[in-house]
Amino acid sequence: MPLTSPAAAPVPLGTRYGRLVAPAQVVPTTDMKLTGQQDAICGAVNEGHRDIVVEALAGTGKTSTLVAISKQQLRRPGVYLAFNKSVAIEAGGKFPDWIHVSTAHGLAYQAIGKDYGNRLPGNPGASRMGANQMASIMRVKPVMLDTGTINPVHLVRMAQATVNAFMKTADPEVLPRHIPSRCLVDHSPHDLGEAILTVARRIWQDLSSTTGRFRFTHDVYLKLWQLGTPRLPFDYIMFDEAQDADPVIASIVNRQQVQRLWVGDRNQAIYGWRGAVDAMSKVVDAKRYPLTKSWRFGHAIADEANKWLDLLGSQWKVEGNSAIRSTIGEVTIPRAILCRGNGTALGWVLKFHEQSIPVALAPGDKNAGKDIERFAWAARDLMKPDADGTDHPDLVGFTNWAQLIKHVDEEEDTDDLKRLVGIIVKVGVSAVIDAVRGCVTEDRAMITVSTAHKAKGLEWSSVRVADDFIPPCMKEGYDPTKGPDTEAMMLNYVTVTRAKERIELGALSEPEMWA
Repeated sequence: MPLTSPAAAPVPLGTRYGRLVAPAQVVPTTDMKLTGQQDAICGAVNEGHRDIVVEALAGTGKTSTLVAISKQQLRRPGVYLAFNKSVAIEAGGKFPDWIHVSTAHGLAYQAIGKDYGNRLPGNPGASRMGANQMASIMRVKPVMLDTGTINPVHLVRMAQATVNAFMKTADPEVLPRHIPSRCLVDHSPHDLGEAILTVARRIWQDLSSTTGRFRFTHDVYLKLWQLGTPRLPFDYIMFDEAQDADPVIASIVNRQQVQRLWVGDRNQAIYGWRGAVDAMSKVVDAKRYPLTKSWRFGHAIADEANKWLDLLGSQWKVEGNSAIRSTIGEVTIPRAILCRGNGTALGWVLKFHEQSIPVALAPGDKNAGKDIERFAWAARDLMKPDADGTDHPDLVGFTNWAQLIKHVDEEEDTDDLKRLVGIIVKVGVSAVIDAVRGCVTEDRAMITVSTAHKAKGLEWSSVRVADDFIPPCMKEGYDPTKGPDTEAMMLNYVTVTRAKERIELGALSEPEMWA
């Protein structure tokens, strides 16, 4: 049970930042036995080191370590900054009452976001203005290029994608580097880029105004909060999953003049493709401590994980749990099938529906599969006779379905996009949406299907690896002088460490043979 002070009742998490102002008091924890590595981390916090980096390999108990730290820091106000809302909800019951558990969006909402409540999604008064209305209000003109004409609606959608990219960065203004590269495919980058930037800056100006009329999202108030250089009222920050931080969040943590714990696994930095940065490696003059003993799986799975850690050049190797008998081999009925991309995941879901097998999409809640469903709706937009593009981030550069088909047929590195498009061509948009909506929650499912990205932080007793994982050296255009694809190897490491008892490796078998 969490330690509490008899001098004052705990402050509930719903209050502003959960801040307590009593003096810090270090006490021993009584409800868990610490390993030597965990004890060393707790000691570093007690000694007052400014920046502490915790290198926590897969399943090594990083959350329980942070809970132990917070219990030792009796009534010392701190914040556990979670990667997403589901993690925050799960962790909320583990930390003592003097620790505020939140996402960065949660902190930003308490600070300024609630002032924009009437503009947020879900509010009856929130703007639902589409790109066509925005183009009309801003009087956007068509852009004439040698490659064709970009109509105002399509231009606004590309500008919106640019603003969305900008809001994840630490930059003070919208810049050319925020334009998604897909927007510039088959066009003159300079002429189109200037037009996109002009509209994007006008959109951001509207979003920044208290009297703005355009569609407002949670990312807007987070960015506005970051631009206001906030100071957090805590004595220390526990920044989880710091290897995959959005730059906008990392910049907020970097500005705080308090003790900071940067926690994560640099070998699981798998979101670089969407602009995430490894904040752990950028910390200067930090005390660095490892967590290497996995509580999730036994030695056989640890051995597989270490093959990938070797290829990644990791300083640390994971130690298996002797209390768990893990094995490698065929899994007849796995609890989870892990895929590299959404296209393969959708294919498995359709297959299980055909066999009347109850299937869940990770993370198993009502929002599971929303990425696939959103892609299907975007595909329908592109199929319309009068199609003028879509606001889907992966398809924003295309004006119609024929252009997308041509792209996936001709371009490299479109494997997952090609699978998704191929399934829609085969079964249709409605069948895809029905398949996603026909999935059940994980507690009612026989099998869970997940992408490796969505599986991060999750675990199952048995796992089968799908066939769309490609060993990095087998990728088209692979240059052996440059070494394997680092982010692909990180994704593979995440994948093989989701199983507790048994895993069928499939395409990820024997990495030492092809590395």
